[in-house]
Amino acid sequence: MGLGGPVWHASVAPLRAYYGATLCGRRAEKALAGLGDAALGEWREWTGAAFHLRRRLSAAEQTRVGPVVDIRRTPEAAQRAAELGRLLSIVPAEVLAEEVG
Repeated sequence: MGLGGPVWHASVAPLRAYYGATLCGRRAEKALAGLGDAALGEWREWTGAAFHLRRRLSAAEQTRVGPVVDIRRTPEAAQRAAELGRLLSIVPAEVLAEEVG
């Protein structure tokens, strides 16, 4: 996406029709409370289906986590999804490279 570095990303979809951008945005903010550095960059997007909040990692966080690696479509992604069990009700097909287990 060209955000200039690694970001935290929270996506919140409405559970009910009356949950709109404001409530979903507040929940995304709560999910990222204490994480990242908005001064380095923060992006908010309401798609109508979900609210996305992206925030750059702080310098200290970047040092701790090291380089960011995209694990989509890898066995590691499939393993992480499997460990979430019922908590992950929808796994997009592109996340799973192969069956785990």
